[in-house]
Amino acid sequence: MRRRKVSAGTATSDQNCKFAGLPAASRDFLDVPVYVADRTALKAIDPAKDTAAFLKEPGREGMLKWMAGAAPLSDPGEA
Repeated sequence: MRRRKVSAGTATSDQNCKFAGLPAASRDFLDVPVYVADRTALKAIDPAKDTAAFLKEPGREGMLKWMAGAAPLSDPGEA
């Protein structure tokens, strides 16, 4: 699948997204990570719905994946 970057205001979502117009529940069928800005937003994710997330917080950027049976790790650097 070829991806292209779309700048704001250059085209409508209907022109660039083949999922445009589908119900919000259709997201459940997509296997894509959620992008979150900080750890507070990360903690709000429902791991039953989203099993992967990309944290964009400066100094802590990275991909996180929830795995069945794995205990959550504590963050010693978190205040």
